[in-house]
Amino acid sequence: METIRAWTVSAMAILAVALCPAAARAVLGCTPDRVVDFSPVDPASYGHNKMPDVVLGFPGESSPTTGSVEVASLGTGGSITLEFTRSMIVDGPGPDFIVFENAFFCTVPESAEDDYGVFAEPMIVEVSQDGEVWHQFPFDEDALDEVGGEGCTPRDLLKRLVGLAGITPTFTGDLIVANDPMVWDPEGVGGVSGWGGDAFDLADLGLDWVRFVRLTDSGKIAGFTGSTQGADLDAVVAVNAEELFPAGRDSGGGGSSGGCMMSDAPGRPGLAVMACLLLPLLAGAALKSKRQASQGKSGSREKSFIVNGEIEQ
Repeated sequence: METIRAWTVSAMAILAVALCPAAARAVLGCTPDRVVDFSPVDPASYGHNKMPDVVLGFPGESSPTTGSVEVASLGTGGSITLEFTRSMIVDGPGPDFIVFENAFFCTVPESAEDDYGVFAEPMIVEVSQDGEVWHQFPFDEDALDEVGGEGCTPRDLLKRLVGLAGITPTFTGDLIVANDPMVWDPEGVGGVSGWGGDAFDLADLGLDWVRFVRLTDSGKIAGFTGSTQGADLDAVVAVNAEELFPAGRDSGGGGSSGGCMMSDAPGRPGLAVMACLLLPLLAGAALKSKRQASQGKSGSREKSFIVNGEIEQ
């Protein structure tokens, strides 16, 4: 069985390279490669046994009124730092990356006029080119002060929380595209485009590229308490990315650039490209299954990342 799984992964990877254009294959570098630091705050513990894999892929399956369970809880004031090692997020057309927390609708609106609420757990978003100097996306601190409790955040307040992550519902959709929280998308569920999530544009910070993303729970007691306390990170996906060559950008090297989500129309991936993207995703699913089977036999697999300043194996 293990041999069959291995051949399945290899065959899918070969097909992805052979059949898909380079621009479409850019999706392989559109999620972070490494957890640099994970500093949760007690009593949060949900998803920690699945770290780091649980936050390094694409968003987990969920519906508009139920959050993804493939997440890691940060706890009140907890943080996580992610690094792109094979690529970097670049400033391109529109938003450049999307943060997926497991926010969900309390009631799904049917029109732009309907009132609604979202089970939101805000996160502060920072980016860096070198992991040392950080740039924070601006947000309305007065609006954040109004967030709290286990109830739903109302529509009017959500509009004022733009600049934070964890405020837009995340759910399994047809495409991963940047959602504009100020615009009702008639093709989306509840007016939300694609899989939802909160989109960020490097141009807002005057940056051309970054390789690190740091997400910090807002410190507000919002949502559930206990093991799932604080914001729950699902995924970070680059919309605009550039592949890194071994020489690196700083040494004069570079890479091929292009949108991670190619499209026939602005913000909408083409069907041919989407078909190509399915191959690496299926290969990843097969590989994950293989890893889980291997983990069950050996007890654990090699992995390391920083948890509260200490290396976890």
